[in-house]
Amino acid sequence: MVVGVRLNTGSSGAPVAAAVSSGSVVSTEGRVVQVVQTLYDTLVVGSGTDAFPVDNAIDGSGYVVGLVPTSVNSRIHLSFVAHVGVQANERFGLALYRKVGAGGAWTHVAASELAIVFDNRKSSQWMARIAGAFNDTTGSAQELSNVQGQFTDTPADATNMHYYTVYWARRAVSVYGYSLNRSHTESTDMDHPLAVSSATAREIYYAPTV
Repeated sequence: MVVGVRLNTGSSGAPVAAAVSSGSVVSTEGRVVQVVQTLYDTLVVGSGTDAFPVDNAIDGSGYVVGLVPTSVNSRIHLSFVAHVGVQANERFGLALYRKVGAGGAWTHVAASELAIVFDNRKSSQWMARIAGAFNDTTGSAQELSNVQGQFTDTPADATNMHYYTVYWARRAVSVYGYSLNRSHTESTDMDHPLAVSSATAREIYYAPTV
């Protein structure tokens, strides 16, 4: 489900100055002018080690959030909250990806991660879980990790929809795999209810350069 609101806009759709009670006018610069949020409660189950989108459908059904910036000088602040179930003591990483326009390609937003290399391996992920509190080699028990990532992006233009999603960057190595929005990939009882992950985009407005 996608919900959104645009704030402080005039009849043309462009942000306008906001009047305050004293009668003075304050600039819209640096203010949030639109907010879009996707609530995603679909159960996603899989396994493997290759990078792959969680669900990058842009028709409103995927784990994707998007907006059309009102200025190329604006900033897009992103906040993703994901509920991921993996076999205990396994690991995963989630990487931020962007797509500009419906016909554009999904590209990795590398700036969202720190370029840290340790022991010849990249140790930075946008969102990650490394270790669990217990180990169950039967696959009958999994933990639900609640992870959050935030990043402020720069728009490519002010005419196209900017879509954002996450890819599994380092998926669970266990044969029991991973799941999104449930702590267990097999159970469907009330003890293992679906969680709701979210993706939120906020435009922080800065006027175009004249």
